[in-house]
Amino acid sequence: AFYVGQAQEVADALFSLPMDSDSLEVDTASVAGLMSKFKDTASSFHSLKAFAALYPLIIMLRLFKAFSAQPRLALVTRTLASAASDVGHFGIVFVTIFTTYAVMGCALFGRELVEFSTVGRAFATCFRVLMGDFDFDLMREVGRTFAILWFGTFMCLVLLVMLNMLLAIIMDTYTNVKSQVTSSETLVQQASELFRRWRSNSKGTRVSLPKIWQAFEAKLGP
Repeated sequence: AFYVGQAQEVADALFSLPMDSDSLEVDTASVAGLMSKFKDTASSFHSLKAFAALYPLIIMLRLFKAFSAQPRLALVTRTLASAASDVGHFGIVFVTIFTTYAVMGCALFGRELVEFSTVGRAFATCFRVLMGDFDFDLMREVGRTFAILWFGTFMCLVLLVMLNMLLAIIMDTYTNVKSQVTSSETLVQQASELFRRWRSNSKGTRVSLPKIWQAFEAKLGP
């Protein structure tokens, strides 16, 4: 409602602008006020988008908390929690190597390629290269030898070695965590058990736990 009200204020200010050419000073002041409201509304709209994007993330974290009640559903979160220490130490080494290659790319290709013109852009470009989105021909036009050495060593060291080491760390932890929950019920088994209990309670062949507890309280007192 707050953002709708701001948008309505901007619309009202826009339609209330004086259109008389004889009152130029009033028009200038009105336009300045309108632009200020435009800026406030745009800032509020960006904040709204940020909150709208953050809200699904919060829901996802809440779902992860709910998954912890089922051992097999909690397998992923337990794996990440168990591997956090090893991944953290690995991350220090990875960031060091990644930063080195970003600075190297900025020094080698920064004058000719806008993708490496700053260190920040070089970081983004290195990440895109890591994901397979790159244009080697542009780097080769700058310098064939430099492009081959930088690109080849980056792909071998960062992609083939470092990322596979990260997967090895996570998969090793996943194997250890999974071995601890092999005897746990699956989600289908739990659902089947709940359905069996509900069916037994409906037929009267089983006494539910709340009724047993009420009987204890009635006999022994709360």
